[in-house]
Order: sequence, then structure tokens, then C-alpha cells
Amino acid sequence: MAAKKREEKKTFEFQLVLYLLGAFILFTFMILVIPLVYLALPGAAETGSIEYQKTLMDYQKEIFTVTVAAFSAWIGAGAAYFFGRENLRVATDKILEMRGLPPMEKLKRTPILDMRPPSVDWTVLRNTPLKEVFERLKDDPMRWFIIVVMEDGRLEYVIDEEGLYRFITDNPEMTPESILAEKTVNDLITHYEQRPPTDQLYRKVLKMSVRVEDTANVGYVEERMTNGNVHLAIVIDQDKKPLYYITAGDIKRCLLSLEQEPQ
Repeated sequence: MAAKKREEKKTFEFQLVLYLLGAFILFTFMILVIPLVYLALPGAAETGSIEYQKTLMDYQKEIFTVTVAAFSAWIGAGAAYFFGRENLRVATDKILEMRGLPPMEKLKRTPILDMRPPSVDWTVLRNTPLKEVFERLKDDPMRWFIIVVMEDGRLEYVIDEEGLYRFITDNPEMTPESILAEKTVNDLITHYEQRPPTDQLYRKVLKMSVRVEDTANVGYVEERMTNGNVHLAIVIDQDKKPLYYITAGDIKRCLLSLEQEPQ
């Protein structure tokens, strides 16, 4: 972009120099040649005629005045054109700079870690009792997902909290208290794994997020979430262990902060 601007500036300066040089040559030609033409007219040899010489001088003055006026107007019009075009180009560049990059391009240039996403501070195992999960969700109303990891810490599932409540209502032969006391996260997962992967409830409960590596950019995360029709992304490290989580709201706030940055 900078090289293109320098090239445009050089072209403008070259055109301006050529214009002024041509104007100077034409002006010089008119000043020097026109008087010689009139001296060569019939009667010019009558140099002794004072009246003729006076008439010629007056005529030359008129020609000179008209020539200077025309030359000045020409120079003024040319300068107005060239400088006006240059000012228009500069103004256009400024407007484009103010508009900045497209939103998606800004997100693609922003690493995930620059967002400072919330850390994953709670995970469960398959053998975690549902009562413990229920109590944690009750104590933290803003938490709406359950991150399930394997014994070695690798991410296995992310479950929508709605799946827990549906699991309780899907077992009417047991009281909610007994379900929470006797069942584990493994029972919850098995209940939904029995459904076909294309089942809407299966996808809502067990496929409610995407996982991305911590080296990705925010634009990539946004694309994955949009294509997967989900509102949550779990950031994992190279060992597949969950580090952070990003919601659709986090991405919107990130974009707003980028838009507010000075251009």
C-alpha cells in the first residue's frame, strides 16, 4: 500500500513538471515570436513613422496583456486540476483508512490469547456424581455447560446443562433426589449417546460446542462456531486439555473493542 502511494505521488509530480514546462515554453514562444510577426507586416519598414511605431507598441502591449492573462488563467486552471485531483486522492485514502479492515479480517488478525478468554476452572470426570454437578450449577447460575475430561485431563465432552435437567425428567420412575444421589456423569452421557448422532437433542446436549487450539485466531473461532451453529468454543492445548472457553458474546465484545481502537 505504501509503495503504491509513493508511485502515485511520483506520477503526480512528473505530470505537474511537464505541464509547467510546456506552459513556460508556450509563453516564451508567444512573447518572442508575436512581436516579430508584426514587425514583418507591410509598413514595418517605415521605421521613421512615429505614429506607426506608437501604434505597434500599443498593439504589442495589448497582445502582451492578453497573453499574460491567458497564460495566468491556464496556469491557474492547470494547478487547480492537478492539486484538486491530489487532494481528492488524499481525502479518499483517509476515508478508506478510517473505514479500516472488514470485521472478519480484524478478528482473523487477533490471536485467541489477546482476548484474554476466561479460564476453565471446573471440570468433571465420568465418575463424578450428578449431585456434585447439580450443586455446582446451582451455586453458579452463569455457568450453563459441563466440561467432561478423561482421567489424563484430555477433553472428552461438553454437555449443555439442559441435558442434566432433561435426564432427570426422562426417568419418572425415580425421584430427582435419588437420581442425583445414585447417578453419575457417565450415566448422563450414556443416556444421550444412545440417540443417533443426527438426533436434535443429541446434538444440543453433546455437540453444543467446538474445540479449537490455543494458537488459533478469533476469526477462525467465529467461523467454527457459526458453521457448527453453536455459541461456545473450548480452547485446548497441544495435549487436548481444556484451557479456556469462549462464548459468542465474548467474540462480539472483542469485535467492539477492535472497532473502538484508533485507526
